[in-house]
Amino acid sequence: MQYVKEARILKELLEIGRSNWPDRVKRYMTQSRQCYEVGAFDASIVMSSRAVEFAIKNLLGENQQAFDEKDTMGSLVDRIRSMIGKKKPTEQERIYEKLGDVVRLHRNITAHDNPMAATREDADLIWASAVYAVKKILES
Repeated sequence: MQYVKEARILKELLEIGRSNWPDRVKRYMTQSRQCYEVGAFDASIVMSSRAVEFAIKNLLGENQQAFDEKDTMGSLVDRIRSMIGKKKPTEQERIYEKLGDVVRLHRNITAHDNPMAATREDADLIWASAVYAVKKILES
């Protein structure tokens, strides 16, 4: 079972390396896996979150939506919500919103002083969410 998971992760890393994603996103996702491999699960979650954050900024920029480089993940998710506005959100827009919320929550827990360390399962969840979110955001 472990070999299957490792093969999946290697395949995802190869796909990321070959993708047309911005270099910063590739770097953050690669660093996330490096942190994961040495058991630094908090750091892995933070780096996965940085990749999603940069992808959201890229999406906002492509849609001529103003944002500040210092915006937090929470404010970026709020900007996506305001970009969607009062119209009924598409499935894609709901995905951006929900994945942003999941990643933001875990990032807040791990990036700030917290007595509980992230687990391997937490890092797996955020890695999978980040890969999915970045694909949906950058390849839409």
